[in-house]
Amino acid sequence: MKFFLLGRGLAAMGLLEALIENSSVDLSQFCVDWIGPAISDNGWSNCSRNSTAVVALHGIKRGVSPLGDDLVDAFDMAYSFYEKNKPPGVSILSRFHLTGLNKEKLFQRFGHLEEFEIMGKRFEGVSEKALVYEPLTFMNWWQERLLSKAKERGLKIHLHQDMVTALKVGSGLEVYCLGKSLQGQNVDKIVDCRGSGVNELASAQVKIKRAPGHYWLWQGREIKEDLGEDPWIYTLNGHNLIYDAKRASLILGGSTEIEGVCAKSFIGLNEQREAFLELFGEGSSIGKVLIPHKAQVFTGVRPKGQKRRPLLLKNENHIVINGFYKNGYSLCYLYGKRALDLLNL
Repeated sequence: MKFFLLGRGLAAMGLLEALIENSSVDLSQFCVDWIGPAISDNGWSNCSRNSTAVVALHGIKRGVSPLGDDLVDAFDMAYSFYEKNKPPGVSILSRFHLTGLNKEKLFQRFGHLEEFEIMGKRFEGVSEKALVYEPLTFMNWWQERLLSKAKERGLKIHLHQDMVTALKVGSGLEVYCLGKSLQGQNVDKIVDCRGSGVNELASAQVKIKRAPGHYWLWQGREIKEDLGEDPWIYTLNGHNLIYDAKRASLILGGSTEIEGVCAKSFIGLNEQREAFLELFGEGSSIGKVLIPHKAQVFTGVRPKGQKRRPLLLKNENHIVINGFYKNGYSLCYLYGKRALDLLNL
């Protein structure tokens, strides 16, 4: 079987992970052309790359909704993957939800509130375990791991740093790219994992909204001098302030803008900044860092399915994995496994 795997983000990697770990299949009979821009290319708004990348349950429990069940299962899979492989660029931290405008919602979600001390001040809120990713480090490691494991099992993967420009689906499958070498090549299946870029090229079944998210990044040795050696995550009104001591970086975000508007926006981010300043004080060590003109702004265009549900669709030999929205770093494992059934291995 030969199939084209479109996209170089988390959805594509989750599928390859599930395929390579499936010991019941003779992978020497497979050939995969994996197409997409390089992971290190920051000239495009890749949601996997440009993300605050926090994975936590946020009080979600099984038995409430199908999406909630998926998110719990996906968190367990992401945590197991971390425990088994200890990948670089990933840390386990305590995430502190601080009461603000959403005190009642926090209590409803978690069923309790607690008190803790941060930087000499007492706060009320909830703490939980979270996985925190440095996207570029983790994704480069995962890609190299996949290519190495594929070679061990005889799976042929041809990596193409290219951009898909058109698809032909139906009785014959063809993929057209900017690079001439792949134009018009016939394949058995197409697995489409291009996130927010899929709408223009895929079938009418794929209804994805683009939800651009922006976040601020401060980075430099002086940040570590102000914030110390211990990493942390503080969450206020649903927004994260993430300190990575190893990288000497502080992230604030993200904000969600109107669908399709990808221009950098400071309004929502500044409201979040002011909320944290009000909580900790402008003269605090955090306040000294949160200076807008010293930060970089990053944007990731998140693919959002209807009612936030991920999409797994098949139209003849065209398979689409999409709609992970804010949960790509966990849902990729779960939906990668589910997509194997559609490949009819």
